[in-house]
Amino acid sequence: MAFDKFTPAEFTRVATRVIKPYVTTVFAVFCFSAAGSLFVMLGDVPPIAKTAWRIMMTALLISPMFCYKLCTQDGREEFQKLLSKTALCTLFIVCASSAANLFVWVYAMNYTSLCNSMLFLSTMPFMCMLHMLIKGQKPSSMESMGAIVAFAGVAVVAFGSHFGGKDGLFGDFLALLAGVFGYVWLHYDNYFMQELKVNIFVYYFPFAVVSASMCVILSCLTEGMTFVGLMTGFVETDPVLVFFLGLGPGVLGLVLMTYCQSHVNILAVSIIQTLEPLFGSLVATLLSVQNDITLWTLCGGTVMILGNCLAIYGHEKARVAKSKAENEEFLLAHCNAA
Repeated sequence: MAFDKFTPAEFTRVATRVIKPYVTTVFAVFCFSAAGSLFVMLGDVPPIAKTAWRIMMTALLISPMFCYKLCTQDGREEFQKLLSKTALCTLFIVCASSAANLFVWVYAMNYTSLCNSMLFLSTMPFMCMLHMLIKGQKPSSMESMGAIVAFAGVAVVAFGSHFGGKDGLFGDFLALLAGVFGYVWLHYDNYFMQELKVNIFVYYFPFAVVSASMCVILSCLTEGMTFVGLMTGFVETDPVLVFFLGLGPGVLGLVLMTYCQSHVNILAVSIIQTLEPLFGSLVATLLSVQNDITLWTLCGGTVMILGNCLAIYGHEKARVAKSKAENEEFLLAHCNAA
């Protein structure tokens, strides 16, 4: 049957299969965007300690699924993949970059606005495209246009946030540095999801344990926290808030976003993450962490959504064209051999 002669039922099924991973990624970014507001609500807790609590709670919540997978033959085989020299080195890089990303970002919010911190985190699509060009890969024109349009929307939101009065060059620089660490984290996450194809729980639990351990050590060395204080401090501070920090931005945000990399191109994931300032502003308004949503946020959010649609359409168009070319090449080679 030709691809342009789908029945309505077949078209719906194919469209659902194509769109579902992107919708899931958008949902994961929305959940992750609540992190900034929840961090602010934790008050004067040192930034690395906040980061450690979030990662520890995430690890605790997914630990039952990790244990369940290890009780299966497939789970044990997948865990063995993580013990290779290459996988262990890559896991260390992912853990170090994720801990640095979260810590630097939380620290940046002491010197700049929540929305501005998200702006510079949203430079990851450009880092991704630069990395692709260095490797000799070229994103499609529609993907590049989508990234530019999406970032323009982020810039509109950030420009509006300047009227809030809490912006500083040092804080913006720290947020940009967090974006660099974030792209390194995203890039090497992709190795486990796309190349090794490890189950998300088998991969993410060890990753969370190592990242949390790094944050605990760093907090003890630089923030004067004690190990016992870090392990029990969230109970005295706000255990319900820390639980939702692990459930929302942690499990439904980062864990789900990492899983989506099994089905969505890394450039598309990074572009979808540009929606984070819009979602972050919405959540902050709902939780009364910042003032009401402004016209800047609405206009910038509309532009961001348009950019994401362009990028996703361009990515799918390029993927279909590549698949069609590969099929034609295979059929030609088969006919010549016959």
